[in-house]
Amino acid sequence: MTRSTCSAVAVDPTGFAAVGVALGSLISSIFNSIDNNASGSPATAVPARGTAGVIPAGGDGAYGSGRRLWGAGFGGKQKVEGSSNQAGIDNRFGGAITGVENSSGGSTYGVFGGYAVSNLDLEFNAGEVDFDSTFGGAYWKINTGTFNVNLAIVAGSADQDTTRNVGGINARGESDGWFISPSVTVIAPMEFYARPVIASVRVSYAGLFLDGYTETGVANPLTVNDRDVHILNTRAQINVPYNMAGKDGSQTRLDLRAGIDAQFDAGSDNAAVVVGGTALNFSADLDNEVAGFIGTTIAYTSVSGTFSFSASGEVQSTFDGGYKAIGQVRGAVRF
Repeated sequence: MTRSTCSAVAVDPTGFAAVGVALGSLISSIFNSIDNNASGSPATAVPARGTAGVIPAGGDGAYGSGRRLWGAGFGGKQKVEGSSNQAGIDNRFGGAITGVENSSGGSTYGVFGGYAVSNLDLEFNAGEVDFDSTFGGAYWKINTGTFNVNLAIVAGSADQDTTRNVGGINARGESDGWFISPSVTVIAPMEFYARPVIASVRVSYAGLFLDGYTETGVANPLTVNDRDVHILNTRAQINVPYNMAGKDGSQTRLDLRAGIDAQFDAGSDNAAVVVGGTALNFSADLDNEVAGFIGTTIAYTSVSGTFSFSASGEVQSTFDGGYKAIGQVRGAVRF
């Protein structure tokens, strides 16, 4: 007598989709630091009410020509709602970035580097993903006289540690990789009912290229093939700046901003895995997300313009009930 058995294999795709969440938060935080300078809002000169000139953007570390050293720290929490085939994701992330730049003749160019971490917990105790990155890049900011164009590129390592809960046993995997992301931002100062405002639009792409791996710690581990993740991010905002001069000649600037931030999948690979001799291939893309946001920043620039410091915060809400809360501090000094 021959006895035959069969078994069903089911794999939750949420752990694979989680890297897109981590990548999106990382790229947005980096480019916000680059675009915003220390003021937390697109840095450009804004029309000064009641004067014929302009007030330089407060908090950009000694506005005008010269070299500047700057540093920033950021962190936040993000909730991605689940869908029909994926569990929800809780993302806690943070990082530090520092750079040096030089301004001359209406343009600014600089280089930067940093480190960031993300911890992503999957709902229903399905597992977690830790995503670490060391990165560096360069940027070029061009002032045309009527609007600014910021061009930036960043690349870095991507180290991913995954934990998958299989019947109370942890299946662990490690994967290395790298990413690259270019960005372009257009910033335009204008007036609205005699009030200075700054409008900006940013478009960025990010490509993440992960090596394959085989899990450990379980009897039937997953063997995961190499996988590429591609995302497109767009951000449009209106910023209302309030410049206040101190009695000693220092400047304080308060920024209020609101806008739309959206992330789209741009052709990511399916997840191709083998488990128990069975080959599986399934979509692990994130759902496209659109969020509205509001934020504020307060920035201080010393009387000589040599030093500046700022603190900012922003809250985003997606149309499916998710959210993101982000904070940043930044300082800059001219030398």
